[in-house]
Amino acid sequence: MMKYLYANGCSFVYGAELKYPERDRWSKKLSDRFELKELNYAKNGSSNKRILRKTKQFILDDIKRATETFFVIGWTQTCRTELYNSVVKKYQSINRGVQPKDVVNENGSDASGEAIIGKTTGYFLGKSPGVKFWKENLTYYCDNNNMIEESVNYIFCLQEIMKKFNLKYYFFSSMENGILEIINEQYKQLFDLDKVYFQSQEDWISGKDGCGFSGSHPNVKSHFYWSKLLYNKYTELYGETNDR
Repeated sequence: MMKYLYANGCSFVYGAELKYPERDRWSKKLSDRFELKELNYAKNGSSNKRILRKTKQFILDDIKRATETFFVIGWTQTCRTELYNSVVKKYQSINRGVQPKDVVNENGSDASGEAIIGKTTGYFLGKSPGVKFWKENLTYYCDNNNMIEESVNYIFCLQEIMKKFNLKYYFFSSMENGILEIINEQYKQLFDLDKVYFQSQEDWISGKDGCGFSGSHPNVKSHFYWSKLLYNKYTELYGETNDR
């Protein structure tokens, strides 16, 4: 019997720009409908590399719990990544889609905007490479096609972990269609396509009557209707639910 709903992704999954994200985001609405405990591991500015890392660890930490969990993953922009900063001994979120000067935030925050608790500065202030390093890095090692390929590999890896332990899951892309296009055009024989939604959530919202955005993120109504879509996907794939 299912006990948990696990959600991971970026700000679209966290519920950024909602007044009450813990109440109004789609993962809370969906978990309430299923009468499951919501486990939302999303983080603003998250990368697909982080999503894979955190979800893989969640599964391996407690296989029994994982078998009682429905996993919903909202993959994010491929220009994002993370690197382990061995000076700070902490993962550093990087957005390769911005100008080099913006990679090094003046207060030491990474791409997630995370600051040290009780301070206005981030963990990486004075402990991260400067603009010159990032300018060269972005010039030589940040090809768009390769970044998409990296993310496809992350998604495939997590799919295979799900299959290894016979876990229930569903994947979608929060903002980008590039990953979906490559999977559908080049790698469809590698993926369980019925467990991937082939339109970004952002595009789906734009074409859905009554839905919209709070700033640059889904509004309350968009989260509600997205939860209904995911509910229908679950019942199509797995049949039984904890719905009352």
